[in-house]
Amino acid sequence: MGKQTEKRHTHSQRSMKLEVPYSPELAEAVLLAAGGTILAGQLALRDGFAGIYRRLHHAYADHGEGFCALNDVAIANRRLQHDKLMKKAIVVDTDVHHGNGTAHIFRNDDSVSLFPFTSNTTTRPTSRPQSGFASRRTA
Repeated sequence: MGKQTEKRHTHSQRSMKLEVPYSPELAEAVLLAAGGTILAGQLALRDGFAGIYRRLHHAYADHGEGFCALNDVAIANRRLQHDKLMKKAIVVDTDVHHGNGTAHIFRNDDSVSLFPFTSNTTTRPTSRPQSGFASRRTA
């Protein structure tokens, strides 16, 4: 059983395209970050606003990318929708890099609108999700 678990763990590490090494501390940190973002969303609904300064927008639903192991904003949106605290959301992404993971996660979801403010064209990825997401979201 130990070898099977080790084999699965190794495969999981290879499938994530992280630029940081996996560790139990990383797993704990990203879970705490996602929990903090859920709390910020709950406070925003209660108080009218909560700013979140986290840049985990490169993580996809099935793997991490860059320095983003989990997509905390996507997790928080799904949790708040699941808890019936909100039906629709607007995600404003002010990072200079395109939030490719967030865009991909919500590409076919009309309940979440994404407004990216990517300001530096030299730092954008050369390819973006080919989902029609941007054209569908702009008026």
